[in-house]
Amino acid sequence: MNHRAANPLRGGFTLIELLVVIAIIAVLIGLLLPAIQKVREAAARATDLNHIRQCGLAAHNANDANGQMPALIGVRYTAGNANTTVQLLISFWVLLTPYIEQDVSFNNVSTTSDAWAKIPIKLYTSRKDPTCPNGIGTDGLPVGNFAANAQVFGLPQSGAGNLADAGANLNHSFPDGTSNVILFTTKAGRCGNGGSLYPSIDLAGYTNSTTFGAFFGHKLPNAAGVGPPFQVSPRTTVCDPDLPQTYYSSGILVGLADGSARSVRSSISPLTWRWALLPNDGNVLGNDW
Repeated sequence: MNHRAANPLRGGFTLIELLVVIAIIAVLIGLLLPAIQKVREAAARATDLNHIRQCGLAAHNANDANGQMPALIGVRYTAGNANTTVQLLISFWVLLTPYIEQDVSFNNVSTTSDAWAKIPIKLYTSRKDPTCPNGIGTDGLPVGNFAANAQVFGLPQSGAGNLADAGANLNHSFPDGTSNVILFTTKAGRCGNGGSLYPSIDLAGYTNSTTFGAFFGHKLPNAAGVGPPFQVSPRTTVCDPDLPQTYYSSGILVGLADGSARSVRSSISPLTWRWALLPNDGNVLGNDW
């Protein structure tokens, strides 16, 4: 008996069978998407931690080479002629470039051209920053998603609206312990009326609400623990450029003075955050550290 003749092959799926298959695929995609997002976030977090750690090691190398870490605002001198010398102010992050294998960028710093200040440095950028996905921020300038602690690298001069070199040195500037002091954390590239432009030495944040530099810590919770430590995933319109920002739900990434990097929970108290930014206040960090 010819079974193929008695039971001819079916011509295709019925509508119900097709709908069932589509539903199963949709459920599988729904289950996979959160897992894929978690993997991507974990990969971005690992990359950012590595970047912060490399910045910390670079600061250590600068300390070994110069007897101190770079200042938040530095000076580079370029000869003009036999009788004059042109002074150029540059940021902490530009001063750090020779220690992250970016000597070419540093050597291109010039008073006659700003081309050097328009080139993004990959180590200074974060894949998690939704405000500047290409590493370029306000006015076409490159962002620095890792900001430097002004309480370590430079302190506001009274009434002057600018910064004095704190002369941070690994041997004497951290009586609270290098593992208890934050050097770097994350900051949005575009934030409110300002942002985090790594070459910038704009210090308008001391006189109004616009800050363009890749630094933080000049605005602290007060000694009573009043004031926000940082912002979690703020919209650009409500982002405060005087504060750090994080786009990780688990907390904010920080680099410590001992060269390590870690995540600090969003639930940290403002007082513990304040103490972690001050290198010599003598306070013991709270249990939420």
